[in-house]
Amino acid sequence: MLSLTESINIEQGRHGIRACAISPGEVDTPFVDKRPERPSEERRAGMLRAADVAEAVCYVVTRPARVVVSDIVMWPAAQISGVSVV
Repeated sequence: MLSLTESINIEQGRHGIRACAISPGEVDTPFVDKRPERPSEERRAGMLRAADVAEAVCYVVTRPARVVVSDIVMWPAAQISGVSVV
């Protein structure tokens, strides 16, 4: 995905087209309930929220035309620190 994003930015940037790959860690959404093992409430409390990802999207789309944000990697602090990670 990162290579595709980079290619789009290189090839289509002169036409005003910008691409960004946003890669979140665990996000507390109804999808996590579909896992074979549902996460505990404690683990869910440490996950990103959908609003966190939405704010990243808003940040990217509100940058001036002179700015390209090609990728954003965001993780819940608990997931990075090893707390509540399976």
